[in-house]
Amino acid sequence: MTRQKLPLVIVEWLDANTESGWTAVKDIKHEPTPIRTVGWLLSQTDKCLVMFSSHTDDGDAGEVTTIPAPWIQTVKKLRGNTLTIKKE
Repeated sequence: MTRQKLPLVIVEWLDANTESGWTAVKDIKHEPTPIRTVGWLLSQTDKCLVMFSSHTDDGDAGEVTTIPAPWIQTVKKLRGNTLTIKKE
């Protein structure tokens, strides 16, 4: 079993909007919503970025977020903050 160090990052990205109820046409958003998400970067490819914001001592991850690569604006590592996990 090996160990993997995961950096703590802040990702700025654009998210899709949806309205499930009735909305006046004049009030419909014409732009995606800017989002900032903080968490540990698990992986990043040309297709997507996968991160999580919570973890347990048993190795479970919570608040897992997968962001399509074209939606990502910036990824910044937060200095001095890494998480070491067991990688099987």
